Amino acid sequence: MMCGKAAPNIRYSVLIEDEMSDEEIKMAITKGVHEGETLDWCMPRWQMSEKDLNDVINYLKELE
Repeated sequence: MMCGKAAPNIRYSVLIEDEMSDEEIKMAITKGVHEGETLDWCMPRWQMSEKDLNDVINYLKELE
């Protein structure tokens, strides 16, 4: 998973400034896609339950 690149800012406020909805954030996490485009290979694809995805979104919201 280490690719040597600096991770982008994933604070919720930044993601919604980029007009990402919660569902789009979930797609980025699980499928590695945003707006039909494949994200950089450094973006891991995670398999998790809907509850866990919702927990991640709620955690991101708390990072403000």
